[in-house]
Amino acid sequence: MASLQALCTICEKNVTAFTILSDNDLKPLLDRNEEVLVRHAFGSDSGSRLHHQWSLGDKEKQNLRKLIDLMVREKIRLGHKS
Repeated sequence: MASLQALCTICEKNVTAFTILSDNDLKPLLDRNEEVLVRHAFGSDSGSRLHHQWSLGDKEKQNLRKLIDLMVREKIRLGHKS
């Protein structure tokens, strides 16, 4: 599960958003430019834990794809070092 900075379309703030799916499950969606859902959690004034869930925009999906590709390359690099 990746995290990225994204604009929450519900609260209209930049937040740290977490993907709903694993990185492996996200790759085909990103390759086909399909909907990618993310969420962010926060505490309410009453102390309850809430979350917003929304779809990423095109630019955010591009950034997520770059992030996942970078993480895969880094895992491979570290695996070769061991």
